[in-house]
Formats: sequence, structure tokens, C-alpha cells
Amino acid sequence: MPSVQDDRDRKVVPRWRRFRRALSMRELAPLSVRTPEASKDLAFETRLQDWRDNRTFSFAADLIASALVLGRSEEVHDAAQFVLQSPRPHPHAADLVAKRILEPDSFLHETDMPSPVEEQDARRLIHSIRVRLHDDPRDTFLWLDFALAYECLGFRRQATQAIEIALKQAPDNRFVLRSAARMFLHQDDARRAHDILRMAPGLKRDPWLLAGEIALASAAERKSYNIKHSMRVLDAARVRPFHLSELASAVGTLEMEHGNRKKGRRLLHLSLKDPTENAIAQVAWLVRKVDSASIEGFSPDLVNPSPEGAAWTLALSGEWAKALQASKDWLADQAFSSRPAICGSYIACVPMDEYESGMAIAKRGVRANPHDFSLLNNYAFAAAQAGRLDEAKQAFARIDSRNIAGLARTVWLATAGLLLYRSNDPVAGREYYLKAIQCAESDTDPKYRILANLFFALEELRIAAPDAERRRREAIETAQKIPDVDVKALAQRVQKFGNSPGKPFRSVPPER
Repeated sequence: MPSVQDDRDRKVVPRWRRFRRALSMRELAPLSVRTPEASKDLAFETRLQDWRDNRTFSFAADLIASALVLGRSEEVHDAAQFVLQSPRPHPHAADLVAKRILEPDSFLHETDMPSPVEEQDARRLIHSIRVRLHDDPRDTFLWLDFALAYECLGFRRQATQAIEIALKQAPDNRFVLRSAARMFLHQDDARRAHDILRMAPGLKRDPWLLAGEIALASAAERKSYNIKHSMRVLDAARVRPFHLSELASAVGTLEMEHGNRKKGRRLLHLSLKDPTENAIAQVAWLVRKVDSASIEGFSPDLVNPSPEGAAWTLALSGEWAKALQASKDWLADQAFSSRPAICGSYIACVPMDEYESGMAIAKRGVRANPHDFSLLNNYAFAAAQAGRLDEAKQAFARIDSRNIAGLARTVWLATAGLLLYRSNDPVAGREYYLKAIQCAESDTDPKYRILANLFFALEELRIAAPDAERRRREAIETAQKIPDVDVKALAQRVQKFGNSPGKPFRSVPPER
């Protein structure tokens, strides 16, 4: 049985994207309005003086990178011109930053640099970056892209080494800090992820860093001491709403969790004035999970710029083909993350009956998350349904079942039952499905029990078991007790299975 996406606790953790894509999505845009604190940035003043004293490419590149994040672009036009006029070869990222400073609107509609989802794309990117880093090892943003490509392949040691080099080269750069924090969170080191932003030099004056710090404090099970300061930043509104979007979303989420609905909704409304993709996904999650009635400014159409928000919104409305495509777009944007791959493989396998697609999506997720239970389980389920039993067994064997409990235990037992049925051992398969159903009985959410019943009925119908029709009726009857559209889609498949006059029951697909 496929694992349902664990979508119970979402935070506004920083996104990690390739440099050019982040630039095109305005994530590196200057804060636009100078605050008194910004003028006191000693690291920037030092870089500015170094540039004036030396006027070389490396000093110019360091200066414009800091200026872009701090909102001091007007002071470095000469350095940006110098970068663009410098002889090649030199870092491509420096050209992009210089163009952004001199032509701030030139990247607004460029979103053509997704994460490398396919293995061959990631390996090609790694090779290309390695060549370019050989020419200029000081290109900080290349090191970030290098780390991202390695993380997408599951090579965490190499990714960590690349991130640490970027942190050493640009310890006060917003994009570097947020990317590094997101990587360590993905590597299950939430405390280190939080520490990176908690101790960031520009934390108090940059709402992007504040938003990440608050979200990662929750992920690390710590208390953030920046909530009151963040409220002052939001109330002062000295920068454009886009730069406040994730901070308003992060604080608004906390207020909603603590029962302060009125204040939370006001902040979430602020986050939607000119929202980032991440803020849209967060509000869409809150609408689904916390308060569907009254977040001003939210509508289903708003989720279109966010593939994550679109995937879930479309799935809830039963638009499966569009939801599947949105989940693939989400995976292309965050290729290292397990969540889009779990979501996409579940949609492909349960309501859509497209097992080859489910296998492909789960496989992409497993590459960056080789020990993830849900992805390994979903791959095993899809492979078994597609007739690739050996591949299914190999993936399922990689799951460490010793510490699986709760709903995950139900899923594991049901998938084990499927594999036994497909291995021509229906007696043992039936035993495991019954254990899965019994395991699910103790949970307050009946969905897993109903799904296990439906998939159990399908296996009984497939082999034309004597009790198959009773199983079918009971499974369909229980499925009617919940409104979930994915369950209804599966129940319809159970209802139709083998019901056409003269149509034989399907046989087990051949091994391929």
C-alpha cells in the first residue's frame, strides 16, 4: 500500500534552488529600502573600501554579491560595470549578479534553471561546475550549485564540503546562509541548520533570515527569541511586501498554532500581498489543515505559482492529471526533497493507477533520500503492480522494519501482503493484510484502514478468491464513510474490477 504524504506539520523553511533560478524568482533582490541598521554593516563597508583601494575583479565580485542582498546596489554600479567589462573567463554567477544590479527587472520572468532531477543531468552539472571551479575556486555561487547537484544524487559528504566552502567564502550572504541551512535540515541536522541562521551576522535586519530562523527553530524543537523583533519588522514595513512575505507567513503560522487566529490571519493576509512561492505553499497548507474559512486574500487560483501548493490543491479537487504534473514540477524545483516524490508517487499509484509513473517518481526521490521509508515502500508497491516483482522485493528489503510503528507499520504490513500475493502465496498475503487492518484500527484516522481494506479486496478479486465478493462489498461500504477523493477513486476501481460481463479477472503481469 502506498504511503500517504506526511503533510501534518509544514514550516516555512528556506527553499534551496540553483543560483540563477533563485535570482530569477527575486529571492536575491535587494531589500530596496535602506534601514539605519543596514548602513552599519561593517563587512560591507570593508568590502567597499577594499574595492576602492584595489579595483580588481575578485574585490568587485565580492562587493556586488553583498550589495545585492543588503539593498545597497546603488553604491556599487561602478563595480558591476567593472565585472561585466572584465575579460573572460570569469565566474558566470558574477555576471548574473552584475546584470541584476544594473538591470533589476531583467530576470523577473526567467525560471528555466530547475534542480537536476535526473541522474545524468546532475552528473553533467557536476562535471561542468568542476571545470569552472578549476578556473575560479572563489565563485561562491558555483559552490552552492555544486552542493545542490551532489545532494540530489545523495552524495552528502561532497555536498557538505561544497557548502562549507561557500560558507567560508561568504559567511554573511543571505542566499548562502539559507541554502546551507536547508541542506543541513535535509540531512536531519536541524540544530545545525538553525544555528547557521541564528548566528547569522545580518539576522536582525533581513526578514528572509528571520523567517528561516523562526521556521528552523520549530524544526529543531527550540524556541526562537526573534518573534517580537520580527513583529516590529513587519509592523514597520520598511521594505516591499515581497521581502516580508515569508516572515509574515512564519510568524502567522506560529500565531495560528498558538490559537491567536485573528492575529495569525492578519499576518497571513500580509504574506499574500506579494507572496513568494514558499509563502503561497504555506498558506495553502494552513487552509487545508488549520483554518479553511477565513484567510483573506487566498483563493485556489493563487496557488498556481507554487507547484507544491498546486499539487495539493488539485489533488483535493480530484484533478489527478494536473495534480500529478504539479507534483513533478515541485520535484523539479526541490529535487533533493522527499515530499514531492512521495506526493507524486502516491497520486500516480492510488487514484491514477499509473504504476510506471509512480515507480519513476519514487526512484528519483530515493536517489537523494536512499533510506526514506515512504519512498522505498511506494517504489516497491508500484514495481509490484507493474509486474516487476524482483525490483519490488529489492526495494522493500532496503527498509529497516525494526523501528517502524504506527501508521507506517500499517503501510509496511500491507505492502508485505501485496508482495506475498504477487509471489503466489495468498495465505501469507492474506495474513499480512489482516495484520495491517488490525494495526490501523488503533489510529483515530480511518483512512489507512480503509485503504488497506480496498487493496486487500483488489488482491482477493485478482486471484478470484472464494471470499472476494464479500471483501469487495465491505471495503466499498467502509470507503463511503470518509470524503477523501483519493479513497473514492480507489473504491471505484475496486467496484469495477472484474465486473464487466464475460470479462475475466486480470492475471498477474509478467516479469520484465
